[in-house]
Amino acid sequence: MTEQHRTREDVVTGLARSAGSGKPAASGRVFRHAKDPASRPAPAPTNGGPRIYGSAVEELEDIGRTLYAPDAWIPRLARDIGEHPRQVRKWVSGQSKVPPIAVKRARMIVEEDSERRRKLRVRLGLIEA
Repeated sequence: MTEQHRTREDVVTGLARSAGSGKPAASGRVFRHAKDPASRPAPAPTNGGPRIYGSAVEELEDIGRTLYAPDAWIPRLARDIGEHPRQVRKWVSGQSKVPPIAVKRARMIVEEDSERRRKLRVRLGLIEA
């Protein structure tokens, strides 16, 4: 059973006693099992290939300019991912950080768009189902 400290002096005395016990102070502890953060490799991209975009803003901009008009992509992309166009403009200008869910939603839009286009090509007889 550990003794209960009632006053500040008791706590300080207890700490001084444990400091001389051979244990390093909390700031001097070394965790041998943990890897040095600098030696860890960078996280791999999801498909194992090289990174195409340097930032989430670049990815959103490419998706927006490709799916919509190059000069009016912000309001259309914002509508489709459920954001306000003002917020997307803040991301593009660097005033705020792009949340990962916005990139995920934009990628889902790309998938849905390609599926709609594939179905249209089937209906037109350009490809087989």
